[in-house]
Amino acid sequence: MLIRLNKDKVEHIAGFLHSVTSNNQCKITVTEGLTSDEPKFYRYIEQISNTYFNSTELIANVNNIHSFLILIHNDLSADIYINDFIVETQVRLKRNLESFEPGTLIMKSDITDIYDLSFPNIEIQDSDSIICCLKVGWKFLLYFDFLSQDRISNITTRQKTLARLYRYLSFEEVFRTLESKDYFKGMISDGWFPFVEILSKDYKNLTLNHQNEKSVSENEVKALLDRFDESRIKRMTDKWWEQPLFQEKQELIQAGIDAFLGGTKSDYINCIKTLYSEIEGIMRSLYLEDSGERTRHIQKLIDRLIEVGERKVEDDQSLLLPQYFSSYLVENIFKEFDPETGEVDLSRHTALHGVALVEDYKQARALQALLTLDQIYFYLPTLPNENQKNNSEIEEESVE
Repeated sequence: MLIRLNKDKVEHIAGFLHSVTSNNQCKITVTEGLTSDEPKFYRYIEQISNTYFNSTELIANVNNIHSFLILIHNDLSADIYINDFIVETQVRLKRNLESFEPGTLIMKSDITDIYDLSFPNIEIQDSDSIICCLKVGWKFLLYFDFLSQDRISNITTRQKTLARLYRYLSFEEVFRTLESKDYFKGMISDGWFPFVEILSKDYKNLTLNHQNEKSVSENEVKALLDRFDESRIKRMTDKWWEQPLFQEKQELIQAGIDAFLGGTKSDYINCIKTLYSEIEGIMRSLYLEDSGERTRHIQKLIDRLIEVGERKVEDDQSLLLPQYFSSYLVENIFKEFDPETGEVDLSRHTALHGVALVEDYKQARALQALLTLDQIYFYLPTLPNENQKNNSEIEEESVE
């Protein structure tokens, strides 16, 4: 049930004490976003609760509050919304909207990114101070921005900050992996990455309970491979052919896809040999298109791809993870080799120079080549009208 309270007058909150300096001076936290994983969340939320919810006006018991939005206006009046107010998130989807009928249920596994969060039925002014707490799964996000009389905030910036927190908790398994540097390094060594196509349940299963092993479970890898049947591969790759850089290489890339679906050791060898070349080929085409120049340096190709991807997502915490993908390309796909020391892990270089070991040409590596191409697809420049066609689905939900 939605509860809305209006208060004629509240105290002006300056912020939360951060630290005390000399001469009885102090630093105050005026704006911050955090999750319930952080200890100070509980210090903040208890004080907010004591200030706004210990009131005879409040019908609901505090234990029944799972979400709230507090707006403090310039005249120090306040509007308080509790529980079932509407929240909208703007998301990017993996596939074109044409593949979704109106009324289709959008699953978490359909989402590639969350980049905006707003409250469509609630008017928020730039001059409003805001306190917002939302339940996401079994955790909470908290965001506050206490404004002084001579400062206003940007609503768009606030919405994107809320979206980042919501994204983090919605895909916590991804960000937790990145925070565990040893485990993430082990994942890259095994050829895995939080690829767009396996976000959500696939990725969670792949990494669940294996952080301490610094590697990915072979059983989970087998289960993941089994989920990539012909229909899923087609669903993942059909969108590629609408992108000009993929379109000009369609026949070559399709040969690699067909080889993967063949399902034999020989097929996986052919798939990897073909697709590793075309991964580089698409990156070279992008470099030429974006810079007007050619280069023989792989690192320049990687840097340009990441730069283009960052321009597209405009968020260093995007689920597309451009900077982390740069590490993946350097340390896996384009990893250097040294036959004299036996450093010949499967990569574009060892495969094309004929020094890769035959036992490394596995089904998992072939799938990783496909997933790498799919990741690159999402970094490429936006097509005309793509914002309307593919990347701006609105997901509307009531907070529970």
